[in-house]
Amino acid sequence: MILQNPLMVLLALLSLPLIVRAYRTEELQWKIVGVLNIATVILLSLAAASPAVQTQVDTVSDKEVVYLTDNSNSMLNTSEQIDIEGVSVQEKIIGSGNSSNLESSLINSVRRNQTYLVKSDMRGIDDPQRIIDVYENHNSSMYFVKPKLPEETSISLKGPSTTVPGAENSFTATVSSTDNLQKEVTVFIDGEEVASKEVREDLTVNQEFTDKGYHRIEARVKSDDRHSSNNRYYKSVRVVEKPELLIVGESGRLQEKLSEFYDITRDTSLPEGISEYHAVVLKKKIASSEQLDPYLIEGNGLVYTGDEPMDILPVEPAEDRRSTSNPKIIIGIDISEGIGQNLKKSKNYSTRFLAGLKQELPGTQVGVFAYNSSVISFGEPEPLANESFYRRMLSIRSNVPPNGVAYQIRALRHAKDILKGSPGNIVLMTDLEIPGDGGIKRKDLSQLSPSPDSGIQLYSRPEYVSTFLDEVSSLRENVRLHTVITNKVDDAYSDRIGLEKIDSLGGSFVYRDLEDFEEKIGTRIQGGGGSDQSIVSIYDENHFITKDVDRVSVPVSGLAKVDTRDTAHKLLATSRNRPALSTWRYGLGRVAAYSAGGPDLEGFLSQEPKAVSNSISWAVGDRLRKDNISLEVDSARYPDKVEVSSDRKLDSLTRKAGGIYETEVKPESLGFHKYRNRHVYTYNYDSELENLGYRDDIIEDLAQQTGGRVLKAQDLNSIKPEITSSTSKTVDYRSFTPYLLIVALILFLGQVGYRKRRGLI
Repeated sequence: MILQNPLMVLLALLSLPLIVRAYRTEELQWKIVGVLNIATVILLSLAAASPAVQTQVDTVSDKEVVYLTDNSNSMLNTSEQIDIEGVSVQEKIIGSGNSSNLESSLINSVRRNQTYLVKSDMRGIDDPQRIIDVYENHNSSMYFVKPKLPEETSISLKGPSTTVPGAENSFTATVSSTDNLQKEVTVFIDGEEVASKEVREDLTVNQEFTDKGYHRIEARVKSDDRHSSNNRYYKSVRVVEKPELLIVGESGRLQEKLSEFYDITRDTSLPEGISEYHAVVLKKKIASSEQLDPYLIEGNGLVYTGDEPMDILPVEPAEDRRSTSNPKIIIGIDISEGIGQNLKKSKNYSTRFLAGLKQELPGTQVGVFAYNSSVISFGEPEPLANESFYRRMLSIRSNVPPNGVAYQIRALRHAKDILKGSPGNIVLMTDLEIPGDGGIKRKDLSQLSPSPDSGIQLYSRPEYVSTFLDEVSSLRENVRLHTVITNKVDDAYSDRIGLEKIDSLGGSFVYRDLEDFEEKIGTRIQGGGGSDQSIVSIYDENHFITKDVDRVSVPVSGLAKVDTRDTAHKLLATSRNRPALSTWRYGLGRVAAYSAGGPDLEGFLSQEPKAVSNSISWAVGDRLRKDNISLEVDSARYPDKVEVSSDRKLDSLTRKAGGIYETEVKPESLGFHKYRNRHVYTYNYDSELENLGYRDDIIEDLAQQTGGRVLKAQDLNSIKPEITSSTSKTVDYRSFTPYLLIVALILFLGQVGYRKRRGLI
């Protein structure tokens, strides 16, 4: 029995005066009345306390799957009827119309121990590993269903929007379709057909313009499908005289790359009279920025590639935030037959471990090898910032099948050899089982010259364990051993090297499973031995400089110790948010400051030249500015509006912050348009209809890594045994309050009747 309002029992104290009165009276009839009153008060107080008993507990187990549906335009209105016998299906929309931020929707939808069925093309997913990590942490799985998409084809066009006479320009028309078949693509320049070909993906056209002004480029794809709007793509190109560019510093590759599009003057110092230049590229700090102040305020540009901050730049000095030097880590994966099914798990955790390090410490030097009775090496350690090396390391997931017996001593010695005397970490993923034959031949493991008969002798189990522990003890103080047990730990198992013995040695850590390793390794890594490289990626993708740049991943070293100022924009940054490219407006002028890449921006020119050319173009601004004509009209895509801006007051433009005048225009149709009968711009179809078809690689990866799979409609019932049941409890309480009130009422009425009968009223 429970009291739902236990404090109400205190009302029983009201009966104390009645008890005293009944005790003191000498007449029996008044004693009876007193007892009845006392009982009534006590019953009422108990009724107010709401006594009850639990009479029933029902446990109901339901199988439930959450159906995540992407109804964005790229899914072309496809639908799938989900009916799984005996399973409750809860539908949730993760994308619709022009809105399909799938990555955030998938992450925000996850709940613990849940099964998800997803219908989506996975377009717009940039980081599937992030989704995998979240679903694994919630012990939730993702299954995919792929309804047949109707035939649909789109065309898009990429290339420069502004160029100069005589420069060679490349324009690429890209086909995307749901059937992945060849399509007939035709490209027109100024209404004249210049190329026509059947292609599966791209058709590139090279064009050199001689006439200044606007030129119109159109790409068409022949297709009989639902949406005709995405069968044409329009692009305007503005040909202007080469802008004047001043480079201050030594000549180099940057000057060579820019000379095709800019009329370049180079000087070793800032000369007098720089107002004629559209922008200045400053490769080093100058003694005074006094001359640059009025130059920038008037609306000119500056690109800085030096390594020391100045007061006119969007960056300021900052403390070095690195808490430790980048580490060196050697990972050895046990691929013996005894590992069995746990090998896949070891590979997956190795992949996740490397991905996390690449994100947080891209300068980490990593070497990976697999071992059983021999060693399979994957090359010398390199920084994770090296993208090709990182991809090669991930290939261990599919290139190493389980085989043979694991010799941990050989693996440990191989790892020590790779470190070559530098500080570092050795990660051994193993079951720590002693080889079944008692060990390896002595001469195979001895670092000394073997005796004549040692080649036929094997280590006994105690000798093998002792030799392994000696190897661990011989590690230098700046080397740490991390032993990760990949099979279930049985402390009584006699054929395993003792965990406690390894853990008791200095600089050695034992992790009882992969989850334990993932949780604790971050605080136990030995620093040092790595490189000073960092990976620069896009921080703000909505700026002019970055919005049409593909995903950036540039390894850099020698980052300047600066931070982006509060009023500036950080566009490129490292994984620790240290700026690599920052911008701001200085008066009417534009300033871009690189804090990585060196004076000639070598790394960026080699891997992401588009970012460099865009930053110079942004600083230059309107190339007709020196001709007293300053108006920018940006092309747009349905349903967005076209933005018009100027640095001077014009009719129909409204003044905004920073002295800029702006307005917006909504075209009535797709195609080429003119603003003020002069400035040509384009209005293209909805971007959701550009990239079509399922991204099978991402779908397969998400399903496999989260414990799900890709299903056909007729196979939906096959997942029923794999769906986690949900448990709910129903508790029923029976209250005694009504009964107590009835008894109290009877006693009260009885007391009244008794008093009347006795003449006490």
